Amino acid sequence: MNCEQAEVEITSLEPSPEARAHLESCTTCQALQRETAQFLKQIALPSVSAIDQQRLDQLPQVALAEFTREQRRRSSLRHMFGYAVAAGVGALVSAAVFTHGTKVESAVSAKPDQAVVAASDDSSIHYSDDEVFPEVSWPGDADASDSANNADVYGDLQ
Repeated sequence: MNCEQAEVEITSLEPSPEARAHLESCTTCQALQRETAQFLKQIALPSVSAIDQQRLDQLPQVALAEFTREQRRRSSLRHMFGYAVAAGVGALVSAAVFTHGTKVESAVSAKPDQAVVAASDDSSIHYSDDEVFPEVSWPGDADASDSANNADVYGDLQ
């Protein structure tokens, strides 16, 4: 076995018997093995304390309890939403049942003292003076007497 093959074996956790035999005879590979072992000690995780081990042991039960609590909360929200929808549908159905027998024509029919105006007849529409329909006049529409008064405002346009 050469040094390159031994280097690959050294980085694994369990070197093969051929790699061990090479390590006994090669000082370069022995130095590499010592450096690798020292490096692995430096990056190794610390041991778990008793408190942390206790928390890790309780983790499945805590996770299951939290999951169950969340499912119960969601279930109660779904039930409340279902009850609200059922109440709304019940209100719509009861409103339809109670209003089914009433006559709509009595609410729509005009009173005898009011006149019904056809939509196409514009002569009966009363125009008020509340500036909804303001009167618009232009300087060209004014008569000759007004043109002298308008010349002050608009200047001599002619």
